[in-house]
Amino acid sequence: MDSSVVQTCPDGGQATHTMKHRLLECSAITEARTDIFERPDLALDVLCTSLQEVITLAGRTLLHRCKKRSRKDKKTLKNIKT
Repeated sequence: MDSSVVQTCPDGGQATHTMKHRLLECSAITEARTDIFERPDLALDVLCTSLQEVITLAGRTLLHRCKKRSRKDKKTLKNIKT
């Protein structure tokens, strides 16, 4: 995420959209956090102490969002061309 761009979370619209928010606080991925870490609420230190779980969480949530956005962007471009 570009730290020079301030934006709100696309899933909740309330919080600033940061990596910390997305991995530790965002309600949109509570289910994934609970599944991977066996609890929904995480402390910041988990980013350093549970690296494999953090990578799994990022893969499930961040990469999925990027793929979804990419498909949406392609569809938008196709609509603009026609």
